Amino acid sequence: MHVYFKMVSAVITGMLILFLVLLGGVYLKWGSGPSVDKGSVLHQPISGALLEYPLGGHTSGLFASSQQTLHTIQENLQKAAVDQRIAGVLITLDMSHAGFAALDEIRGRIRTVRSAGKMVWAWSDNFGLKDLYVASACDSFFIHPQSYNQLGGLYLEGIYLAGTLEKLGVQPELARIESYKSAAEMFTRKDMSPEAREMLSWIQADVYPRIIETISEGRGLDRDDFETTLEQMLPRPQDLVNAGVVDGTRHWDEMRDALPRHRGKDEPVLIGGTEYAQVEPGKVGLKGKKKIAVVHAQGLIAGTQSGRDPVLGVVMGHGSVNRDLQKALDDKDVVGVVLRVDSRGGSSLTSERISRMVEVVNRKKPVVVSMVDVAASGGYTVSYRARSIVAGQNTITGSIGSITGKMNFRKLYNRLGITKDGQGIGPHGDFYSDYRAWTPEEYGRVVEEHWTGYSAWIDRIAHHRGLNPAEVDSVARGRVWTGEQALDRKLVDRLGGLDVAVQTVKEALGLPHDEAVTLWHLPRPEGFLASVLGTELSAVPGQMLSHWVESGLSGLQTATQLDFQLLEIPVP
Repeated sequence: MHVYFKMVSAVITGMLILFLVLLGGVYLKWGSGPSVDKGSVLHQPISGALLEYPLGGHTSGLFASSQQTLHTIQENLQKAAVDQRIAGVLITLDMSHAGFAALDEIRGRIRTVRSAGKMVWAWSDNFGLKDLYVASACDSFFIHPQSYNQLGGLYLEGIYLAGTLEKLGVQPELARIESYKSAAEMFTRKDMSPEAREMLSWIQADVYPRIIETISEGRGLDRDDFETTLEQMLPRPQDLVNAGVVDGTRHWDEMRDALPRHRGKDEPVLIGGTEYAQVEPGKVGLKGKKKIAVVHAQGLIAGTQSGRDPVLGVVMGHGSVNRDLQKALDDKDVVGVVLRVDSRGGSSLTSERISRMVEVVNRKKPVVVSMVDVAASGGYTVSYRARSIVAGQNTITGSIGSITGKMNFRKLYNRLGITKDGQGIGPHGDFYSDYRAWTPEEYGRVVEEHWTGYSAWIDRIAHHRGLNPAEVDSVARGRVWTGEQALDRKLVDRLGGLDVAVQTVKEALGLPHDEAVTLWHLPRPEGFLASVLGTELSAVPGQMLSHWVESGLSGLQTATQLDFQLLEIPVP
């Protein structure tokens, strides 16, 4: 029997080795990317919400992710501009929910393709204002003859739980800095405070006119006429054609047939965005002798590891981000770093740990922050120690302020027939217990320490931004700004996207403006097997269940004991 098991084990081992060898051969043959025919048209869909960067890291070749992200779209358009095999780009739009700062970066890459002498067409059968915003950067825009069109102004709203918590018997004990820090209002109010409404008004007053002006200019429309079209709410396709908002109506097959054909081809050759993402930028000449690391940091700032949490959603962990920053610091070929931040904030301590690492790296290599859709609260904390901060004109940033406190669940427990009892030793052992309220003296101490921490935070920002604390405080206390407004208030240094951030790194290094560089995006998958298997596929059910339970408990602790720099005001 013992010999039998040894034989079975040897056979299994041999089969595994053979599988890996064959898999390696496939990777070597096709891992460098797909075959792209001369005269191909890149078909790039843009729809729904966009993560800034693929979760788990970006790879290319056979095992490239099919996940649509801002990074893959931008990189595809950048490659298409210089790839001699690509004749043009067809963008299909379907109710994008990305922020306007991300869409600005896509528009910038569309302009790059057009500047290279290549046509960019847009088509949609279901579109809104954000889709039109992208389409207005293209050479032409066609829609389905029966397309569903949702055009109108901006409307943003939040959810308020105070009434629910009151019925449940949950008592929030929260201290916030200060009246503009609207995240706490989710738990303490039933409607928007005057301060939050004021803040939302100044953001909309800055963003909306710029959107209308951009679309009008891109489509060659009179602004007043375009706004009249928006008042129709649900305009019919032919109404949009007559108004010049779109160039015409076409079914998908008609749109496809209208694309150019390469010599000898009976029909257009399209290559999908997912497939084209497998083409390495270096293969089409997007490389240089100098290497700049681009570290991507997105999601709620909490904990150690980045990824997707079943309770908290997309999470930015200090361990993951700092590990990537350390890689950039240790790599002798890396001359500078761009930190791409897309986050509404999160844990104060986690944010500060990342911010400190930014400072450490910046002492030896220039670190430039590139803010995407949102880099506010903790998202601003991870940014302020950088050499320079670049934000999109429609980026949401600031929200320098914080919330601390806890939730008292005693009444809820009692209603459910649950009681809690315990025994402690030493002073204030039950300080954060969710079974009692703070005494007035305890709450006073919480508020005192909260303001002390805020003052120290303001001092640090002032020191690194070359301001005085009073200047920072006057634009802080939870106030939120667009990138355009933040530039006026010296919270950021330049307006633009990733390209401007890369140029800023080059300027800090004294490199010529037109010198080509290699961008090294982090995180990357950890080795060949990680690319093949992935953490989700290789995890055993027990590990997944354990992670789910631990995350649930972590989420419950977050709900009962708060110390967050978190942005709650809705984002355009």
